[in-house]
Amino acid sequence: MTGDSESAPRLPPGRGDDATALAVFEEHRGLLFAIAYRMLGSFSDAEDMLQETFIRWRRASEADIRSPKAFLVTVVSRLCINHLQSARTQREEYVGEWLPEPLVTERGGDASRPRFRATTGEHRELLERFRRAAGSGDVDQLVSLLSSDVVMHTDGGGKAAALALPIYGPEKVARASVHGLGKLASLNVVQRIVEINGHPGIVSYQDGCPQSVFTVEARDGRIQAIYIVTNPEKLSHLPPPPS
Repeated sequence: MTGDSESAPRLPPGRGDDATALAVFEEHRGLLFAIAYRMLGSFSDAEDMLQETFIRWRRASEADIRSPKAFLVTVVSRLCINHLQSARTQREEYVGEWLPEPLVTERGGDASRPRFRATTGEHRELLERFRRAAGSGDVDQLVSLLSSDVVMHTDGGGKAAALALPIYGPEKVARASVHGLGKLASLNVVQRIVEINGHPGIVSYQDGCPQSVFTVEARDGRIQAIYIVTNPEKLSHLPPPPS
């Protein structure tokens, strides 16, 4: 005679009841989101991949799972690969450069989001010096802060002002920066310095809405890359401006 404990379906290791399954998934949520975001470069797409991963996690049989972490990582990675393959044509038709969606990674943010490497004081100071020089129109000072192979990338997605192609070289980047910050000043934007995708960045707000995100990469005390995202669809999830 078979008792209830023998006839009941067996759940995969670490699954237990619904509450336990959810707890196990939440334990790995930060890692899964980091994987999805780094592969897709999109906040909303990464969240979608996590949702689908959870669905597959709940539907999986015991034979499918030996290690919950390994199973979840494998599922989210495969989902992201499939998504990238289906989105390839859309990316090819994207207007202008395509940059990842800005993700705030500073301390004090949502604990369920990944915390990328900490922004160093040196990088933050470099960003501040850059902003002051660009705001004052000091091209020579800006050039001194840029590496010889500096590149400026912009992404407006055809929905906001952006450069059609990257800008190369300290002189051209410096002049473009002065011009760009001058336009921002005329819009009376409010700015907030935060950590974006693991690098120091500036979020500019106009009328309470994110208008642009400016981030830099630094090496040997100089800025080697600048990224500016103005596509409003990529800024909608950013936190509100400072009160």
